Amino acid sequence: MDTTAATPLDHLIRQHLRRAGSISLSQFLALALQHPQHGYYRQATAIGAEGDFITAPEISGLFGESLAIWLVQAWQAMGQPTATEAAPCQLIEFGGGRGVLMADVLRALHQLAPAMVAHCQVHLVESDSLLRAQQQQRLAAYAVTWHEDWQNLPHFHENRADAPIWLIANEFLDALPADQMMRQQGQWLERRIALTEVAAEAEPQAEAKDFAPPSPATNHDNLIPLRFIAIPVDSIRAQLLQRHYPDCPEGGVVELSSSRQIWVQEVANLLHRRGGGGLIIDYGTPRPDWLSSLQAYGHHQQVDPLRQIGMVDLSVAVNWQEVVTALSPHVDALNPNLTSQADFLRQMGILPRLAQLPPARQQAEQAGVDRLLAEPGMGQAFQVLTLLSQPPLKRSSSAP
Repeated sequence: MDTTAATPLDHLIRQHLRRAGSISLSQFLALALQHPQHGYYRQATAIGAEGDFITAPEISGLFGESLAIWLVQAWQAMGQPTATEAAPCQLIEFGGGRGVLMADVLRALHQLAPAMVAHCQVHLVESDSLLRAQQQQRLAAYAVTWHEDWQNLPHFHENRADAPIWLIANEFLDALPADQMMRQQGQWLERRIALTEVAAEAEPQAEAKDFAPPSPATNHDNLIPLRFIAIPVDSIRAQLLQRHYPDCPEGGVVELSSSRQIWVQEVANLLHRRGGGGLIIDYGTPRPDWLSSLQAYGHHQQVDPLRQIGMVDLSVAVNWQEVVTALSPHVDALNPNLTSQADFLRQMGILPRLAQLPPARQQAEQAGVDRLLAEPGMGQAFQVLTLLSQPPLKRSSSAP
């Protein structure tokens, strides 16, 4: 990756900032990651050893097997509901990467509980055409339906109450845009992005405050450096922040995402209405740590988030308090449980399973399993949220 040449988004965002003055972090992330021509998720080598980051399914095949074990246990806890050709179950993965996770899950499900997937429709939600092509190649042995946008899934708009729905979202939420608020001198501020030369005039109705040093200029392209500023939020938003995060200390950061809230609420409504279960895995602390988690990676190295826009991976950790709050209307129906990735994988028996493997595969998987369980490391940094509903016919008639 050329770390000096300006990208198309470097120029497009600056053009926008000359008109708008500043943009929110969520707007910046949406452009950098999801721009239809130049966004990061349009790059061919984002995931894997040759890309910028690697996900748990790529580290060890036992990760996908562990998720399959939970799905089987959930299916058994529901009384092993029988799907039919007329009323099939649904298995949906959001943001399927290169298809590795779904391939591992399906392989394990067919081995562990063939009756569970005898009549099961598989759906993958993936906006990246390049990743969809890789998924189609890896999952060629299965009947799969692809969707570019989760909001277009028919399941969210149907009121059918037949076989259950099973959902998987691994590192999906952290790819959705988020904003950052900070507490400073008793005031709530929003972190935004502006051009260095016009940052002070970005919000004429409020004082713009430096949040971080400006990004170094790429002088050979004559680009004006970008920088973070912070401006006061409106009174209604300040009241909401104070109500939900009264313990935020001076200088603390709260990360919020309306996109994540909407998705979580829609998933909860779906599972409550249709019955089934879900696994949501992502990085982030169970409770806010009041630190900025915005990070940028290029070829597995941390880089400046305000340079090479569209060519580096940007993410903000999941605020699990926000996610659990979004689930509050469905707590009784879905029994949400949040645990660390290390604890979840141990509960699913990943270590006994590793010990049962033939020596050659055991040796090949050992380092990956150790990495998934590492504390500190992935085992502690990632959390697993499980959701499990009862079949609609077994719930009370008062359920929506």
